Amino acid sequence: MDSLVSNLQEMIDVHKKWIQTAEEKQEALINRDIDNLTRINIKEKELASTVETLEEKRAAIVEEITKKYNLQPNTTLSQLINAIEEEGRLQFLMDELLECVHNLKAVNQLNAEILKDSMNFISYILDHFTSSTDSNMNYQRPNQRMNQAASARGLFDAKA
Repeated sequence: MDSLVSNLQEMIDVHKKWIQTAEEKQEALINRDIDNLTRINIKEKELASTVETLEEKRAAIVEEITKKYNLQPNTTLSQLINAIEEEGRLQFLMDELLECVHNLKAVNQLNAEILKDSMNFISYILDHFTSSTDSNMNYQRPNQRMNQAASARGLFDAKA
């Protein structure tokens, strides 16, 4: 049982680090700090890998405990907590872990919105500078037609 408590505590600690990293990512997105974003993305990948490893260990521990207490295979953590007497400590850890996961999800959703807004802004700016203009900026005789290739270009040539 101590191994499950230890595993859950480690998962909570990693998720708290991940929340902190996601908040750092938020600041980097707002400040458009690409170097810091790159560093943060690498750190997030490492944290995700750590969580995956801890989850595999947790599943093995739960399987071991279910055999020990003659519970059904594929028992969830909630079912396990209900079946054994150390409910208080395990329930507290499970609730804390769920809270961390929900907080991480909220921060990541906000980061996704910030990123989406930034991408929309960049797209707007690129469209503005690369779209063709209806009026020619140079003087032209009214009876002469503009060259089709020149009229299709905007302020910047998008093909360059």
